[in-house]
Amino acid sequence: MPTRRYLARGAAINGIFYVVGGHDNDLDVGTLEAFDPSSGRWRRLRPMPTPRNTSAVGAVDGKLYVAGGWSRSGHVATLEVYDPARDRWESRSRMPMARNAMGAVVGGLFYAVGGTASGNCTNALHAYDPRTDTWSEKASLSTARCTLSVAVHGGKIYAAGGNDTSGLHPYSSMEVYDPSADSWSGLPDMPAPLSGASLESVDGRLFLVGGFVSPRKTPPSSGVASYDPAARIWAMHSPMLVGRDCMASGVIRGTLYVAGGTPDGRTMTSLLETYDPRRDKVSREVRTTMLAPVSGIPQGQDRRFSYQTPRSDVDNVVDRRRKRDKDFALVMGVEHYRSAIPRADFAESDAGYFGRYATKVLGVPQENVILLTGAKATRADLERYLEEWLPRNADKDSRVYFYFAGHGAPDPAKGTAYLLPWDGDPSFLKTSAYPLSKLYERLEALPSKEVVVMLDACFSGVGGRSVIAQGLRPLVMVADAPKLLGSKLSILTAAARDQVAGSLMDQGHGMFTYYLLKGMNGAADEDGDGSLALSDLFRYVHANVQRSAHRQNREQTPQLFSRTGHLELY
Repeated sequence: MPTRRYLARGAAINGIFYVVGGHDNDLDVGTLEAFDPSSGRWRRLRPMPTPRNTSAVGAVDGKLYVAGGWSRSGHVATLEVYDPARDRWESRSRMPMARNAMGAVVGGLFYAVGGTASGNCTNALHAYDPRTDTWSEKASLSTARCTLSVAVHGGKIYAAGGNDTSGLHPYSSMEVYDPSADSWSGLPDMPAPLSGASLESVDGRLFLVGGFVSPRKTPPSSGVASYDPAARIWAMHSPMLVGRDCMASGVIRGTLYVAGGTPDGRTMTSLLETYDPRRDKVSREVRTTMLAPVSGIPQGQDRRFSYQTPRSDVDNVVDRRRKRDKDFALVMGVEHYRSAIPRADFAESDAGYFGRYATKVLGVPQENVILLTGAKATRADLERYLEEWLPRNADKDSRVYFYFAGHGAPDPAKGTAYLLPWDGDPSFLKTSAYPLSKLYERLEALPSKEVVVMLDACFSGVGGRSVIAQGLRPLVMVADAPKLLGSKLSILTAAARDQVAGSLMDQGHGMFTYYLLKGMNGAADEDGDGSLALSDLFRYVHANVQRSAHRQNREQTPQLFSRTGHLELY
């Protein structure tokens, strides 16, 4: 967007994405900007008369409705309507109560759902009828929700997540409102408790994007999850490029748009990203230009804005459609940690893409892929799926893939290695991290015939995807090659024991994962026969990672430990 802001709201009208209001540089604004996907350009329009944030926003008969919100003077009850055809605003009847809320439109009525009033979360639901210019009170939500997420699907209103008045207790619950019955009913919980996420209906599913877990001790989520109302189940998808919350969102021709928000609870962003659920693809590059001159800037001197992020050739996956019904994949990626340790660049994106490759290249059924990222990648989550779910589901004909992207950590006293989940702390490895040796033991004990482990982490403690407790000497020689417990286990690691696992900033991936995906996508199939053995993939990854690391003036040597190196991946 031309303007960096958060707490703005969005809506799509006739193929144009409108973003209105919000918070910009400690000021509540009435700024209205519109993005045209066909030209890739923004236009700044006539500002809203009442500057405010967190308003209820919706589109009725080609017009933008904005009700309530928060301004410097407190909550407001103002309803203002924007007509794009005339670039004009007009005032309508005020809301029954001053508050911020989320907006929804069903059957020609504009609804204000939940939010905050008089300093407390509210469960109020009010409907506005544009034909009579009147408001009416409807059945209250079962849970009073601040900073909730709302979407309309199948003529019903879905309200999800949010938090209580204290802001300390986020919700994972979801409920649905049926206007014909004027009643709410409960639904399955979201994958994680979230506030400030975007919820939109796209192609028969509800997509939940971003959000934060209160209190804000960690960066917002980059996660993308979907809820199927017919099947009443949740699924995980490729993550956003940037984790954030309190952004504006809208849907145009089956594509989800999200703009603005805050990536860390302090700074604001103007970033626009798109998500295409049909291809499970998040945009890696968005160029935008503002056409109209900004108010107060002379004609001919209008400012232009752009945002560009890396586009990688491995982001497009070749679908080989060789489904292996009994195979499973447990995929985990952690970029931002709960404790104050450096981020593991691109780790969550790496995990998201590996999950796609597991399905489209390795043939693992979508329902057999477990993707754990961000705050849903805790030690307890890992234990739940590794020690309970996999043993219960894999059988003797299964192949199991385990992929991890994030920080590894060494134990300085024993030289042993740990994987660091989201809640891991290098100062308390025994109680917060997961021992690498235990990982191998658990995987070896599975009834499956083959297990392939891929680790984009390192354990030297000298940087990259490795951390060590503050104040300790960085280089710790971790125990040598993993001790294979049997014939079924094959382990492919990003680096040798004393090295750093780095990233390719221009590709937006960890170096090891980039070449791993590229090799799986066909680059490692040297004879072009459409098949790929693990040994061939390793040779390709080994050579290219070494070469790329040398260009960065360092050493990184992937390792393969296997007694079945000629295992055919496809």
